[in-house]
Amino acid sequence: MPFLFIFSTRYLYGEVFTNSSSLYRFVFKLSPHLMHYAVLVILLGFLVSYLTSSVYPGKILLPNTPINLPGSSFSMVMKAMDVEFYNGSRLGFLEDQAMEVTARVDFRDQEGRPLKEAVLAVNRPVWFQGMSIHIKDFAPRSKRGMPQRDHVAVIIKRDRGIWLYIAGTVLFTLGLLMYFHEWVRKRQGKW
Repeated sequence: MPFLFIFSTRYLYGEVFTNSSSLYRFVFKLSPHLMHYAVLVILLGFLVSYLTSSVYPGKILLPNTPINLPGSSFSMVMKAMDVEFYNGSRLGFLEDQAMEVTARVDFRDQEGRPLKEAVLAVNRPVWFQGMSIHIKDFAPRSKRGMPQRDHVAVIIKRDRGIWLYIAGTVLFTLGLLMYFHEWVRKRQGKW
């Protein structure tokens, strides 16, 4: 058995590590393994998110009224809100309906000093101190009907597994690119 190990080590060292072309081939052959490890990292991120994440729904932002961010000593204030309404005539059922909402928010410390200013939109969350703030609902939604007080309902999330998702996705993409490169080289007959 030791003879087999020594023979395989000499073969590996002699063939792979002395010839740069063989070294590249060896590294690129590891790409499926890298992709599998990346999937494991993504699953680990899901487990961390499942066990440790926190979601705080039902927070309402009113103009110039601070709300406390859960689990921290910071607060958030909506400074301004801009609602864009549909102006076209082609789609009559959307006439005077809200299309896009943006809210300018300030994050403040315990003494009320501003720390960060950000723009919050429907598909553009704001990140602050490991929390993400997402728009859930807003008013007014239409120019017609009863007048409503301007407000934005937000969901605040704290997800500690997101960095594992990102790392796993980057690893998987790297492994996929390596695998594709190896596949192209084989098809061209260069390996």
